[in-house]
Amino acid sequence: MYFDYNYSSTQTFEVLIRNLLAQVLLSQNLVPPRIVELYNDSLRRFAKPDSSTFKALFFSVVSRCSTIFVLLDALDECSDEIATEAMSFVREMKESGVEVLCTSRTNTDSIRTQLGGPTVVEVRARDVDVANYVTARL
Repeated sequence: MYFDYNYSSTQTFEVLIRNLLAQVLLSQNLVPPRIVELYNDSLRRFAKPDSSTFKALFFSVVSRCSTIFVLLDALDECSDEIATEAMSFVREMKESGVEVLCTSRTNTDSIRTQLGGPTVVEVRARDVDVANYVTARL
């Protein structure tokens, strides 16, 4: 998932969970019966499940997969409102065996602290990289 500060009002924790669950389900041959039940129930009640339900479903589906990779790009762009939930969720994913890669700017000590001291790899554009990009766009 890519976070964008300009769309932070629509990038909620629930949206994050639902998108990740949907992406994992796309790799499955069969939708678990519990998800079909919840879907049918939500149609009958005109109400959607809450984020904790989606989170439980995500971990249930992930537990049946051999390896899952999650990329959260521009984590420093997510709103403060969901940052704490997102960081907690990242820790839970790692504890459940999900391979997680997060990207952010390097001046985000609070993100590093909340993630529990992750491995940091700094990526820098060199002048030649920028020149190649500009040349390709012209």
